[in-house]
Amino acid sequence: QSQITILFPKMKANTLERTKQKIILPLLELQRRSLSLLELQRRSQPLLELQRRSQPFLELQRRSQPLLEIQRRSQPLPELQRRSQPLLELQRRSQPLLELQR
Repeated sequence: QSQITILFPKMKANTLERTKQKIILPLLELQRRSLSLLELQRRSQPLLELQRRSQPFLELQRRSQPLLEIQRRSQPLPELQRRSQPLLELQRRSQPLLELQR
């Protein structure tokens, strides 16, 4: 209160209180917030540096995506081969029967 009185010596007490509530306290809060924002900015610097450095890796990852997709799609092929084995065997065995029918 005394600091405000020094800044505005001719103001009445109730006007002084209103000025404090409406202007000075919000300004102090704003100052506090901007300081914490600066601190946050300072702390996030290494993270930003890491992000900048990882950019080429991310680009490589993005480019290799289609390749990985092809690899993933070709995976079921051996499984399909394994499962179709009995069918192929049946086809092979039924061959003489088909020959007889002709």
